[in-house]
Amino acid sequence: MDVATRWVKFVPKKINVFAWRARLDRLPTRLNLIKRGVILDSDIYPICNSSTEDSSHILFYCDMAKSILRKISIWWDIPWRDCSSFTDWYTWFDTIRMTSKLKLMLEGVFFIAWWHI
Repeated sequence: MDVATRWVKFVPKKINVFAWRARLDRLPTRLNLIKRGVILDSDIYPICNSSTEDSSHILFYCDMAKSILRKISIWWDIPWRDCSSFTDWYTWFDTIRMTSKLKLMLEGVFFIAWWHI
């Protein structure tokens, strides 16, 4: 995956920075905090209590995240495919056919959804 910064001009800088950090797996998830020596009660994601809290689970595997991403796809009338990572998501996203401006806006919508998750 190309880890170059992909800025979406339609969203605030903090959202772009968040998406960039998420792609690099640099979010302060429970798993990443534990890897850095922070002592926590558990590494389980408290929203669903079903898996380790890492970027992939929070943004792609969790049923809540999947539901939100599917609803965005329905709203934008695009076919959805479950993704397991940003590499997978960008592979799918690159297949979507629409004008470049609309596609950039859609990318921003996904970034904002992940920010709120």
